[in-house]
Amino acid sequence: MRKLPIFAIFFLIMFVAVPLNAATYTPSTVPVYAEITNAYYADLNLNGLAKDVRIELNVTLNGFSSSQLNAGVQHGIYVGLVLPSGLEYWYDVQVIIYKSHYRLALNLYNHATESGWYTAYSAGYLQPGQGEPYLMHSYIFDPPGIGSTDKPPTAEAFLI
Repeated sequence: MRKLPIFAIFFLIMFVAVPLNAATYTPSTVPVYAEITNAYYADLNLNGLAKDVRIELNVTLNGFSSSQLNAGVQHGIYVGLVLPSGLEYWYDVQVIIYKSHYRLALNLYNHATESGWYTAYSAGYLQPGQGEPYLMHSYIFDPPGIGSTDKPPTAEAFLI
């Protein structure tokens, strides 16, 4: 009879055990879900150059009572933009809100400087680094690259 090496047995145990313990999260089971509904380039700062990106999100707070919502729920939304070259911009938008659903928009000025496919990301959270479940959402779009800008990238967030 042939014996399996110790590492093979360990690997088989880990392969079987890990999926059984892994939780599956959905948009309705995480405390804060931030879904990107639209992302596009435009001339948002009206400087004559379409080098700006607008990201629009629907944000849903799950599992909060009416009294918690009336007191205000403080949370954050991570929003990222990855350019075709791999350059990444990440923003952490802090919100205190009194309802379970709202819309948020970010204007990212002077960010659309390359041609190719851009990817926007979002994830909502209550307390960063606390092991809280969250879902990352992504949205891919293709603004035209029109060259670099001499102005630094900046961002503004709006409730819409």
